[in-house]
Amino acid sequence: MQMKGLISLGLICAAMPTLAQEESIMDFDLDTSYWEEFTDGWRYARTNDQQCDYLASQSKLCKGSHRFYMYYNGHNNDHIGWMRYGYFAPTSELSVSGNALRIVYTGGAKSDGNNGVEQHGMPVYGYYDFLEAYSQNGDDVFSNVSLPGTPTLYYQDHFSGTTSLGIYDDANRFTVNTWSPREANPYLQREKANADLIRPSRTLAWYPFIDSARSSHYYHHVSNRAFGGWVKAEFDGNPTHSNAGVSNPNGSLPEGGTHYPYDAYSYFENVASFAVRFLGAANSDSPYSIVTDDWKKSEVLYENDYTISSLGIGYDPVTGNFDISFEDKYRCADCNAKYEVKYSFNPINTGNFDLAKDFDAVKNFYIEDDNEDGLIIKAKAGYNQNWAYLVLPYEDAVRFKSGESIYFAVKDVSERTFDYDVKDDEVVTTPWGDFRKRDLVRTLSFDYQETSLTLEDNGDRTQYSPIGGQIGINIQTDFEGNSIAFKGGPPLYDIAPYAEGLSFNLFDGDSGEGYCGVDLECNTYELANIESAELGYSEFSSFNEKSIELARENVDGQIIGSPELHDQYSISGKGFSLLPSDSITFTVKNTATRTVHVTPRVTSYIQGRPDLMNSSRYYQETKLVAINGEESWTVPATDFAGASLSAILLNVPQSEDVKITSIKLNTTQEMTCFMCGDLLVDYYEGGGSVHNFGIDGWSNVVSDSYTKKVGDGYSIAVGSNGGYDYVAISGDSSLTDNTAMARVVWMNISEQTYEFTPTYNLQEVGRRNATTTPWQESETITVAPGESAEQFIPIDASTRVINVNVGVNNPGHLVLDKILISGN
Repeated sequence: MQMKGLISLGLICAAMPTLAQEESIMDFDLDTSYWEEFTDGWRYARTNDQQCDYLASQSKLCKGSHRFYMYYNGHNNDHIGWMRYGYFAPTSELSVSGNALRIVYTGGAKSDGNNGVEQHGMPVYGYYDFLEAYSQNGDDVFSNVSLPGTPTLYYQDHFSGTTSLGIYDDANRFTVNTWSPREANPYLQREKANADLIRPSRTLAWYPFIDSARSSHYYHHVSNRAFGGWVKAEFDGNPTHSNAGVSNPNGSLPEGGTHYPYDAYSYFENVASFAVRFLGAANSDSPYSIVTDDWKKSEVLYENDYTISSLGIGYDPVTGNFDISFEDKYRCADCNAKYEVKYSFNPINTGNFDLAKDFDAVKNFYIEDDNEDGLIIKAKAGYNQNWAYLVLPYEDAVRFKSGESIYFAVKDVSERTFDYDVKDDEVVTTPWGDFRKRDLVRTLSFDYQETSLTLEDNGDRTQYSPIGGQIGINIQTDFEGNSIAFKGGPPLYDIAPYAEGLSFNLFDGDSGEGYCGVDLECNTYELANIESAELGYSEFSSFNEKSIELARENVDGQIIGSPELHDQYSISGKGFSLLPSDSITFTVKNTATRTVHVTPRVTSYIQGRPDLMNSSRYYQETKLVAINGEESWTVPATDFAGASLSAILLNVPQSEDVKITSIKLNTTQEMTCFMCGDLLVDYYEGGGSVHNFGIDGWSNVVSDSYTKKVGDGYSIAVGSNGGYDYVAISGDSSLTDNTAMARVVWMNISEQTYEFTPTYNLQEVGRRNATTTPWQESETITVAPGESAEQFIPIDASTRVINVNVGVNNPGHLVLDKILISGN
């Protein structure tokens, strides 16, 4: 191969573009209707198909002597990896261009905690295996548990002696586009003192085998998070590790690795095999899907391939912002680093970098590293990974969404004091002047792509590939087939972590909603003004503020260190009914002249011991930064409450400078009181020994011998048989003429969510199997831990008995709290 040097090329290419035309490695533009034969000579071989003469026990793609397949890792240990079953198939629902490849994981293996292996789900080694298994076993084919395996796609040659695939000639870049389901809280910033991670998690990897497919391989990683948008990862010839080891004290490798030192072109040309590994899928539930598209090679000149490698850009369709990740060349105790990042709607190079735009905010992995200069600070010196969340000005987020390409550029501005590679200081000649290698910028362009998220429905699950994860996307959408498609793309909101709303039309014309937030279509109600100690609505009748001690815990829930003082705010009352789209906004005020970091957490559970920090009932925001003013924290109500909200408990680390000032409800509906109406009975009100009756003549209460006082009401006190449980109240007086509904309030005092269908009888007192008149089923209720939910029973003025039964076995977890009467 002819060696290429930057200096000589710079002399003759001063007026030439620095980016050559991209060429496809795998474009996945496969025919989704009949995809066993498709473009570029690839064909699909089913399990046990001998024509490809390689790995006949599983499905694969074949082209000449090349093979493309999923790697089914049977080692089943933490060091080498764990089995994940599944298949791939083409998709037209979600792609960068044309069609894409969807990888679906159905099951696999995990540790049983006793040096053994548990298998979950059924073995699936191809698309047609899945169709057959599902037709015979239904959902049993899926594991439905979290599995540690990290799926991998391999590109190899059939001949083991191959020294080069012959697909990377004249290239020094390899680009991979991926989509993953949105993770639960992608905006998380860590605190150094209490971090559950010490460096960004690696989420996607490229493992090239150089000169031989049977030898050691190199490692290239990006650490972009799953926002529910596309991630574009650009790998280069500068690996950060080899499983053959790295011997120098600063843990670095040159571009080209040890096979072709300082020669990225030969490194690429002699790729004999490679793997793309989806590390971000680790510990995900199955079924779980990933989509990948447009694997391309290219040649890029005059950029930093020396101290910045594996650049990834990810789009956040909720806010219209981005995250960025890349790897530093070095990892050692003193290998600290910092970087400047900019963007433009025109290509950026080293010559015009200073003219590019600054981001509105650059949020680092550690919140303490955020700085006024907008620099990315390497999280941990002993690791390679760098990550930051990049906030665009609103008008530029809209501009990008309208179709303009955006260009990102990173510049290494580190002040290294250790013994680094002297070649980093070599001067190269570029069209814009002479620069040290490490002073060159690294760039990547990004184009807007609409996102379509596949949802499960009640139809034939074999007609789509299920996608796991939390949607949490804030978009106006319509269903198209089995997917949600954005109408004109997602709207942009410059608030985080939660923005406005997901609304969609179901197949039968019914409507549904996701997160609401402060949308123009939403109503905002101030439930409490804490500064003035005033409650905004009579549905909340109690306000309390006090100082408490909270235990400190680590990520595993173990108590560490000494307790911390917290300010605790609580409001409670009859409360309001909630929609799934509703959210709560807490406003935090900082009166100091310095930045103050606080960690608020919220729950709607006030019974028992709400002051225990390590209760799973709390929803916690890792860090909120309030700078000389007010900051808002908006939380989807469903993250800490159920179908109703009658109590809010908020804890904030105690500070003379920081206070919670208000609590607001954001909803698309007019507020509907949850437990409003005339009280018929409050069983064992407040945990006392007597009932509180609200209507004259209605005071006769009878319960099953196995149903007794539990907490603030009645529940199963002997055994767990839901069939024996009943509580009846009867009266000898008429209810009002406009009486229409009995609202029976059930409370879940357990640590698990219950879905149950309570029953009722308006004629007789007694057990379901001992009465002569039929029992009626109410609507199925889902109630989260610590939450309350209502059972609605149609009644009228002539009703004299209301006899209710929980309808599900439980050991005293579901408590009958009270019954309210409402009119037309």
